[in-house]
Amino acid sequence: ALKRMIVEYKQQYGAGTVLIEESPASIGLIQQLEFEKLVYPVPIRPQGDKLQRAASVSAMLEAGRGRFPHEAPWLDDLMSELLAFPGGRHDDQVDSVTLFLNWFSPKVPIYFG
Repeated sequence: ALKRMIVEYKQQYGAGTVLIEESPASIGLIQQLEFEKLVYPVPIRPQGDKLQRAASVSAMLEAGRGRFPHEAPWLDDLMSELLAFPGGRHDDQVDSVTLFLNWFSPKVPIYFG
């Protein structure tokens, strides 16, 4: 089911790159996607725990190097999760955003839209 969702989301959003957190649980998924030539994922090995990763990108966001659209169907949920971190119920989107920003880390602003 996860493999199918990854392929569907890649197509739906026109993603050029799919990042997958490298872990013992994801190695088989990464290999299967590559073997079936459905998606060519970029395995990401996170550095530090979730709090450390969030701290490393918070300055980037505070400096305006990341921008979110004014309106998007997913924006309210994402902002609620970001603002509640680390005390919120969920942190999967926080984890995804911080993994992406740590991987990409450009010199130009990032637009999440």
